[in-house]
Amino acid sequence: MNISKFSCVILAILISIPSQLIAANESSTPNAGPLAFKTTSTGDLSFNTGVVKGTLAKDGLGEGLKSITFVEGNVAIDENHGLLCPYRFLTPQRRYGFGSWEWPRTGKVLSNGAAQLLWGSAPDRPFAFSIVYRWQSADTLDCTVFFAPQTNLNQFELFLGSYFDKFTIGKAYVQSASDGLPGLQEATSNKGEIQLFPGSQQVLPIINDGRWKFPPFPMNFAIKAPLASPLGMRTQPGSGVSVIFMSPPEDCFALSMWTKGWSQCGYYLSLFGKDMKPRQTEVAHARLVFGKNFTDSQTLEKYTAYLKDRQNNHDDALLTSSETAAMQQVFTAPPSEVNAVKPPAWLSSEMPKPDANGWIQLFDGKHLFGCTPLSADLEARKIDLQDGALRLDSTALRFNVNCSDVDIRARIKKVSGTSNIDIRWTKDANGWNGYANWFSGEDSFNAGKNQEKKWKGLINTHGPKKYDGFFEMEVTAIGDTLTLRADGQTIGSAQDNSIASGSFGILGAKGTTLVERLEVRILDKKP
Repeated sequence: MNISKFSCVILAILISIPSQLIAANESSTPNAGPLAFKTTSTGDLSFNTGVVKGTLAKDGLGEGLKSITFVEGNVAIDENHGLLCPYRFLTPQRRYGFGSWEWPRTGKVLSNGAAQLLWGSAPDRPFAFSIVYRWQSADTLDCTVFFAPQTNLNQFELFLGSYFDKFTIGKAYVQSASDGLPGLQEATSNKGEIQLFPGSQQVLPIINDGRWKFPPFPMNFAIKAPLASPLGMRTQPGSGVSVIFMSPPEDCFALSMWTKGWSQCGYYLSLFGKDMKPRQTEVAHARLVFGKNFTDSQTLEKYTAYLKDRQNNHDDALLTSSETAAMQQVFTAPPSEVNAVKPPAWLSSEMPKPDANGWIQLFDGKHLFGCTPLSADLEARKIDLQDGALRLDSTALRFNVNCSDVDIRARIKKVSGTSNIDIRWTKDANGWNGYANWFSGEDSFNAGKNQEKKWKGLINTHGPKKYDGFFEMEVTAIGDTLTLRADGQTIGSAQDNSIASGSFGILGAKGTTLVERLEVRILDKKP
């Protein structure tokens, strides 16, 4: 990777990072100092360094560091998936999953006060990985990623994402800024909506090998000037609060970010970018520094200090020997078998009989009927019970009935993404075809059909009010007429006869939907 003369001078004095973990002195009691993560009464992890405070979900499904607040002025920092969240797992051949928030994890506080998250391998992903967050000082957070493949992975990339609240200014440290010298360059919106700064021209074949076309959310980067070093920041203009990103050049081969006008204010580090071999643990590093009104010279000083810390391998001495052994046990465990997941007691594939009015209760708050979810979804708890509601995380439930005329209604709440009711879905050689109806949030609803891998006839309509909590969403298909209702009021109707019959289902798309009740009435004369 080409880097600036500035970085070369610094790197020349550094020693290489050892491939093996360095075990710290044994200690059975986690560090209770002011920079240590602490377990909350709800079982999650929290921190308050005096500069920033926030939380981290520990066990089960979770995202990155979320939520985080800059203490001075009580400035909210993160949104969406939080900061330093393992997002895309990519090779030229495929993308594994959507993001790490889909997969169950375990977490704990290490003996040195750091927070560790562990993800095991599974049939749909031939790797295990761990991420450790450790506060080096009140304003400085180090992140170490341990990655253990169980098969050969060609040119593997782990895309580490961070999402900010109103931090609209994004910068990267490039080889040639406005004055022709290395400096921090802002990603301006007139140069592309999402911009990528490669470590060098030599990494462009990895970036352009097709990995970014895999759904969901395929990306089309505007390729910008090469980096002088993997260094950049995001800033909230009003408060001046900034977060500096940095990584060693050998660990991070590109930075990318959304520009102004995009509410998520995403910032990303592309880690590894190399061939992975089974039973060989790879390690990558990153650091965040929190503060206000950083100058360019201050930012470079922070990076110089970071490279000196990497010389001394400060954040490799994270684990005691017993902690290392426990992590390696997860890393070397074989993937769980798909059929090894026993269906929960609350799930039945049998379809109940209809009541006197023809309604079939598919979910009653305690039991789910008439469907056969993927074992991987159950294992990852993408489909689960939560306080009397059915939770769907970026997955669909399709029911074991094909029909033409149908009335399906659900009492739902959109937590994130969209909440969908699908009808007349069939699969042929070209893929899935059917009608989709979804709630986007507030008072916004959409409808359309997917045919020949293309969305057709998409419409947007609005209800008479905002639906912020649970409400009843109902879709009826009779002949060529499709009708959408919210809390009993018709908000949209359309005619189409190109798809006559198929299965029906409910979906939490690209996020989480809660379902309190779900029922269907099959209107075919001979269902």
